[in-house]
Amino acid sequence: MAERRSAQQRPPLTRAQVVSEALAAIDADGVDALTMRKLADRLGVYPTAVYWHAGNKAALLAAVCEHVLAELELPPVHDGTDWQEWIRAMARAARATLHAHPNIVPVMGGQMQVVPSSFPLVESVLTVLRTAGFEGSRLTDAYNTVIGFVFGWIFGELSAEPTDADADWTEAFRRRLYSASPSATPVLAANLPHLAGQALMLRWESGSTHPLDSSFAMAVDVLVAGLAVVARAT
Repeated sequence: MAERRSAQQRPPLTRAQVVSEALAAIDADGVDALTMRKLADRLGVYPTAVYWHAGNKAALLAAVCEHVLAELELPPVHDGTDWQEWIRAMARAARATLHAHPNIVPVMGGQMQVVPSSFPLVESVLTVLRTAGFEGSRLTDAYNTVIGFVFGWIFGELSAEPTDADADWTEAFRRRLYSASPSATPVLAANLPHLAGQALMLRWESGSTHPLDSSFAMAVDVLVAGLAVVARAT
């Protein structure tokens, strides 16, 4: 625990420091382990100082989500940008950012909010989709398709194991999977060596430790190809 220092000895605490330290704590121990008192201990201040800068825990988590979005390094958009390659690059950048902070992903995926740090992403996606030929309500639909697809896929990949998961839980999961009936689910049973632990709904470890790289690459290719078909028909 960091030693609390007097106000005369300590440089002024900032909101940015509180949010950054909260994210570091979440990265290390998860959202459930974060309390305002523990965060104050990490910062070497009293809990009232944390509340003053960040509000309650819900407000603090919202600020942490905004901070993570601000870390997303978007590829540049300029005249002549290949919109398909831009979407691929953006998807890879978004995945890298969220993989760096998997413990905050359940919060990001479970709440709706409008945050200024998302505006550059929104503007860039809209710009490249307009370049692709989407306009008006179709632009909105295409935008929702891209954001929902990319972030929804990553949120699913980074789904966490149960907090009480142990070796027995893992073994029980594996037994249930390998008990799949060849007569009822013949394709599943025949492909278990490829699917077990690597397919959504058929794995027992989060993508934070066992990422689904090739599946994500294919998913993004399908997204881009589908958008191109729709754009030509618009």
